[in-house]
Amino acid sequence: MKSIKWAVACLLSTFLMVVSPFSMAEPEVLLTAEQQVVHLNSADVDTLASVLKGIGLKRAQKIVEYRSEHGSFESVEDLIKVKGIGMSILEKNRGKIML
Repeated sequence: MKSIKWAVACLLSTFLMVVSPFSMAEPEVLLTAEQQVVHLNSADVDTLASVLKGIGLKRAQKIVEYRSEHGSFESVEDLIKVKGIGMSILEKNRGKIML
């Protein structure tokens, strides 16, 4: 019985050592079964342009510039404050954006 408990403890500690480093950092893009999700306040230009519909490199650059000048976005809706981004682009991407 002691050897079973020891084996379980070893497996659990190994699992935690492998998983812990990855869970500490917040990634820019999360892969889900259905789609990718982008962190609006940390994603770079290339990530924004590749994940969001209707956002090319120029608009992605404007998002990053807006974030640099005004600070972090406080809500997903704040994205429409960026020149060239309106409600239709916001609605196309609402499910893909996290703060």
